[in-house]
Amino acid sequence: MKKIINQRIYDTSTATEIASYRSPGRLGDDFDTVREVLYKTPHGRFFLLGKGFVAPWGADNLSGGTSCGADIQALDEAEARAWIERRHIDPVEIERVFEFEFEEA
Repeated sequence: MKKIINQRIYDTSTATEIASYRSPGRLGDDFDTVREVLYKTPHGRFFLLGKGFVAPWGADNLSGGTSCGADIQALDEAEARAWIERRHIDPVEIERVFEFEFEEA
C-alpha cells in the first residue's frame, strides 16, 4: 500500500516492517478487531499501516455503518515509540529499533 503524506511517499513494499499488533478476533468478522503494522522507511521515517472497523481505520459505508478500512499514518519517532509501548511490543525490539537501552526502574 502507498500513500502520499506531506509530499512524501510512504510505501509498504519499500519499507521495513518493525513490529505488528493484532487485537483478538478475526479481521472482517469482529468489529473490534484491529491489525496495525509499524514500518520504517529507507530514509528513517516511521509510519503505521492499520486495518479494521474502529477509528481511525474504519470507513463509513453507504448504509450509515462502518466497513473494514485500511490507511497509512505517518509517525514521528516519539509517536512510534509510544505506539510500541502502548501495544506492549517486546522491549528488546524497541531497543533494537531505536538504538537505545531502557534504564532499570
